[in-house]
Amino acid sequence: MLPKHISRHKAIFENQYLGLYHVRADVGDISRDYYVASYGSRVGILVFRHGKVLLTRQYRLLIDDYSLEIPGGRMEEGELPEEAAVRECLEETGIFCSGLKHLVTYHPGLDNMYNPTHVFFADDSEDVDESRYLESGEVAGYQWMDFEKCVDMLASGEIRDMLTILAIYTYLHRGGTAGNGPANSRQP
Repeated sequence: MLPKHISRHKAIFENQYLGLYHVRADVGDISRDYYVASYGSRVGILVFRHGKVLLTRQYRLLIDDYSLEIPGGRMEEGELPEEAAVRECLEETGIFCSGLKHLVTYHPGLDNMYNPTHVFFADDSEDVDESRYLESGEVAGYQWMDFEKCVDMLASGEIRDMLTILAIYTYLHRGGTAGNGPANSRQP
């Protein structure tokens, strides 16, 4: 049964990175309180060049280690997902991507987290400005890694970032290989 009434969200906490909200849903005779963490929309992009995948290296506090990940991040106000993916890749690596193809859009949590995530792949890229990405301090570097090695690193647990894991497995599931994109992707 769908809720008969859903209250407006009440802000508990907000800053530029996170909003925490309270929402009440009335379903028949039962009321349920939800506490929703909103991180906004984000994007990721799986970039191929000559059978290799572009991965960034970033420090991640919760594992207290560096992580290999596809480029990605938060969408800015008024930005289309495709534009955000291109911007994030350029900001993190100095590499400009074009001809993006949609892989998947997903929601990491359906009850208590708002963070819709749009994932694309591209096999058309060019080096534009490699020096800019290091100046931001956001990434410790990037590398082009053989696609089959990436797949092996998923299985071994060496790649631990869920955005990267989901992007590569979705790409594989849809028939993508190191040299060819999946046949059933759609243009943005």
